[in-house]
Amino acid sequence: MVKLSRPGFSLTALGKSTQGAAMLEFAVLAPLLLSLLLGANELTRWMRARQHMEDYAATVAADVSAVAATISAGTLRELVERIGLVAPELVDSSRAAWNPTATQSDYLGVGITMVMVSQTDPLCHTKCSFKGDVVWTFGSLQRACGVFPLPKGSEINGPLVVVDVRSTYKFVFDLSGRFGSAPTLSTSVFENVRNWKAAGLAPKVAPQVSGDWKVNVCPTTV
Repeated sequence: MVKLSRPGFSLTALGKSTQGAAMLEFAVLAPLLLSLLLGANELTRWMRARQHMEDYAATVAADVSAVAATISAGTLRELVERIGLVAPELVDSSRAAWNPTATQSDYLGVGITMVMVSQTDPLCHTKCSFKGDVVWTFGSLQRACGVFPLPKGSEINGPLVVVDVRSTYKFVFDLSGRFGSAPTLSTSVFENVRNWKAAGLAPKVAPQVSGDWKVNVCPTTV
């Protein structure tokens, strides 16, 4: 009979040695695997937050662009607060909520602005140039009154709705700042008002106040 062991060697010892090596390898690789898993989860959540932000801005712009003559400050406020439902990743209950009366926000900001677009030369018919004037602005990311830099593709006579969103993104599993500083997500979406020709003017806001939320109406409107 052939024996499978010799002095100083046994299958039992070999098994124990293999198990020990496997445990050591797992102990070395586990932190790396965990970091990759958390990093993938954070990347997925960040991409989802970015997409939800753009979806929210586009939805709000479409809703306001459907207004024909007037919209209330209360309705604008509801549209701003809707971000908690459409993009919950951007709203953090552990941080202070954004200030609706401030022109800039701490970590989350939403602004809705009405701009009137017109030709610089009313008699122009081809290759005309356009200008934009802010009519009113609302929210924590208010646009400055005066000339508005028109985004490409918006050179059409009539009112233009602009929705701005900005958020300082907070990582969920970022321990000790391994993912670096918190990135800033931002987007701006514009939409031409569809039913403005009946009145010939940009939609107005009435009433202009809803609690602490107030619309900033520019002194020179078109």
